[in-house]
Amino acid sequence: ALALAAGAHLCVVPSVCEEACSTTVLEALALGRPCLALARGGTPELCAYELYPGQLQLADTMPELVERLRAQLAVAPRRAQLPAAFGADANLILPRLVDLYAE
Repeated sequence: ALALAAGAHLCVVPSVCEEACSTTVLEALALGRPCLALARGGTPELCAYELYPGQLQLADTMPELVERLRAQLAVAPRRAQLPAAFGADANLILPRLVDLYAE
């Protein structure tokens, strides 16, 4: 799933649920993809994980989300350069998590 997301130009999360923390939004931000989402639940707080200003654009209504999507599709895709020591590699993180739970 991450490989598919990594190839995307844009992530759109039209979730109307009050999610505490959207994994989809976090993955898009970590991959440097622009993300459009409805401002529901904990999603607005995820702006703290942006790799560049404005990476996560929030809409209050579905029509506003559609307008933001139209605007994004009218411009060239933006790709953030991930730092070399990005650290979001499951092969690196999983052993650390296993050790943490073993403690």
